[in-house]
Amino acid sequence: MPTSTLIDFEKPKTPRQGGAQQREMHALLPSVVMGVVMGAVGALVFACWEGGILGRMGQPLPTEGLLVATLVVYAVVGAVFGLLPGLLRRRGADWAFATMMLFGAWLLSGKLGMAFLEVGSPGWMAVLLLLPAGMVVGVVVSASEVPDGVKLGAAAMAFVVLAIGLPVNTHLLGSITSQIALMVDVAVLLAGLVAGTLVAAVVGTVGRAGAALPLVLGALGGGFLVWPVFEPAELTWPRATSDAHPPIVLVVVDTLRADHLGLYGYDRPTSPNLDRIARRGVVYTDASSSAPWTLPSMGSILTGQVPSRHGAGVNLGDGNERPPLRPSMPLLSTRLQEAEYVTAGITTNPFVTATFGFQQGFDVYDDHVMPAAMPAAVHPLWVMGIDPIRWPLYRPADTITDRALDFVSSQEHSAWFLLVHYMDVHGPHRPDPEDVEAVGVGQRGDLVDDYDAAIHKVDRHLGRLFEELPRNAWVFVTSDHGEQLVEKRVHVGRNVPAGTRHGHTLYQDQLHVPLVVLGPGVGGRRVSRTVSTLDITPTILQKLRLELPDRMSGHPLPEVVGGSTTPHMVYADSLRFGVEQQMVRHGKDKLVRWHTQGVLLFDLQANPEESQAVSAQSSQETQALIRRLEGELPPVGVASVRDRVPIGAEVKLLLERLGYTNAPEPEPAEEEETTP
Repeated sequence: MPTSTLIDFEKPKTPRQGGAQQREMHALLPSVVMGVVMGAVGALVFACWEGGILGRMGQPLPTEGLLVATLVVYAVVGAVFGLLPGLLRRRGADWAFATMMLFGAWLLSGKLGMAFLEVGSPGWMAVLLLLPAGMVVGVVVSASEVPDGVKLGAAAMAFVVLAIGLPVNTHLLGSITSQIALMVDVAVLLAGLVAGTLVAAVVGTVGRAGAALPLVLGALGGGFLVWPVFEPAELTWPRATSDAHPPIVLVVVDTLRADHLGLYGYDRPTSPNLDRIARRGVVYTDASSSAPWTLPSMGSILTGQVPSRHGAGVNLGDGNERPPLRPSMPLLSTRLQEAEYVTAGITTNPFVTATFGFQQGFDVYDDHVMPAAMPAAVHPLWVMGIDPIRWPLYRPADTITDRALDFVSSQEHSAWFLLVHYMDVHGPHRPDPEDVEAVGVGQRGDLVDDYDAAIHKVDRHLGRLFEELPRNAWVFVTSDHGEQLVEKRVHVGRNVPAGTRHGHTLYQDQLHVPLVVLGPGVGGRRVSRTVSTLDITPTILQKLRLELPDRMSGHPLPEVVGGSTTPHMVYADSLRFGVEQQMVRHGKDKLVRWHTQGVLLFDLQANPEESQAVSAQSSQETQALIRRLEGELPPVGVASVRDRVPIGAEVKLLLERLGYTNAPEPEPAEEEETTP
C-alpha cells in the first residue's frame, strides 16, 4: 500500500495539536473538581439552613446515624449537580447559577411530587418534569451575556426561597396546595426577591466574583442556624401539684396480638418483661378490641365508646374516609385534666395525632410521627419509591421510652396521667439484631419471625419503663388491634390491598389483644371472662370515683374497681378496607354482620380458628345477638360523620408505606372459604 495512503488514514499528531489537547484537559479538570467540591459544600450549607429553620420551629431533627446519612445524601446530590456544570466548564457566577437551577429543580420535584400524590398521580412524574427544565434553564442562562451579579442574585434568591419555603410549607402547613400554604409561598418568594436583589447589587460590583462569596455568606448564616440540628427538640413537661390521686399509665403497643406473648402461652420468649410484671397484676385472657385498625380502636380506648358513637374512623359502607373524633366526645384525658391531673401523651402513629382530635385534654401531646422531619433533598427519592437511608417510618421504642422516662422523672407529685403508644410491632418491622437473636429467629425476612423480634424490642424498653414507675401507679397495658399473619381470610368487598394485614375483617387474629392491669393490691390473677378495650376508660374513671357518662359502651372491670362480675357483650365495627362489618360477642358465641352479605355465627369454643361458621338460621342465639347488635350499633351508613381529615402528602405517603393504602380491587389470593 502506498505510503501516502497510510498517511491519509493515520496522521501523526503534531506537538502543537497534542499540547492543545493537554491544555484543554487541564482546563476541564479544575472545573470538574470545583464543581464536585463546591456543589457538595453548597448542598451541606443548604442542609444547615434547612435544619436550623426546622429546629427553630420545634420540628424533630436527625441525630446520630440518621444525621450522618442525611448529610451524605445532601453531599452526593450537591456533588452530582455541581459536576454537570463543571463538565460544561462553567465557572464563577455561571457555575453558581447552573448548579442552583439543577439543585432547586431536584428539591422542587419533591414538593411537586407530593402535590401529585395528593391528587392521585405518580410522584415520580414531577422529577421527570422538573429536572430537565432545571438543566435547560441553568445551561442556557449560564452561557448567556447576563451580568454576573444578576446570575448570582438569581442563585441567592432560589437558595433563600427553597431553604425557607420548603421546610415551612411541607412540615408546618399540612397540605402543600392549601390556601395558607400558597400565601406563605408568596411571602417567602418576596423575601427571596429582596435577598437576590441585595446580592446582585453588592456582588455584581466586584466583577466575576464567582461562587465563593455567596457560599461564604450562606455558610455564615447556616452556622448561626445549624446548632439545633445536633440537639433534639426539648419538651418542657408540666408538673403535677397534687397527691390526691395515683399516677395512671396507659401503654398501647400497636398491632400486638395476645397469642404471641409468653403470658398468653406463646412458646417463643418474645415478652420476658411483660410476662414478669403480669404475674403481679390482672391478666385478661379474652380481651377484644373494638375495631381492627388504629383510628377507631384508639378512639374507643380513650372514650369507652364504640366507633359509631365517637366518630373516629367510622365506615359508612364501602371503604373508610378517615373521619376524626367528634369534638363533643370527651376523652379520658379530658376527664382526668378536669380532675386536676397533669396529662401527657407520647405517640408516633399518624392516626393518633392532633390531626384526628387526640390531643384533647393533654397538657403536652408529643405526637411527632417520624423521628425527624424529612429533609427536602430526600423527598424526591421518596416520591419515586426510593429509600437509600431506610428513613424510619415512626419513632422507635427506645426514643418513645426515653420520652416517657423523661416525663416520669420530672414529676414530684402523683396526680399525673401518661399515654405511651409504641409502633415497632406494626410493619415494616425493623427489630435490632439482639432481638432477632433473643427470640431464636436466626435471620430476618420471615413475617412471623420479624413480628416476634419486634415484640421483643418493645418488651425490652417496656422493662426500662416499668422499673422507673412509682409503686402506687396504676398501669394498663393493651393493644389497639391484632394482625393477620399466617391465617387465610376471606376479604369481602372492594378496596382491600394485597398484603394488608389488618383493618379488613373482624376475625379474632385482628381483635384478640392483650390486657394487663397492675396496681396496688390487685394481686396476681388471670381472668378468662370476655372483656373489651372499651372497658379501660370507665375502669379508670370509676377507680378515681369520677362520674361516668349516662351511656357508655364499656364497663368498669370489677377485678380493679370491686363489685360483682357480670358477663357483658363486646362489640366491634369500623373497618378500614372493604365493605363494612359489625360484630357482637357473648362468651363463645360471636356474630358478624356484613353490610351486604347477611350474618355469620361462630362458636369460638368449638372452632377458635373461625374456619367454619355454624348455622345462623333463626336460632335463639342468633336472634338474641342481632337484637343486642341493633341496640348498640346503628345500621351501616346511618351514623353521621363529618368529612375526612385533610392530611399532607408526606403523611399520606407515610400511611401508604405503613400499609394504609387503597386499591381499586383486591388482588386474587388463596383464601379459605367460610361457609354459613
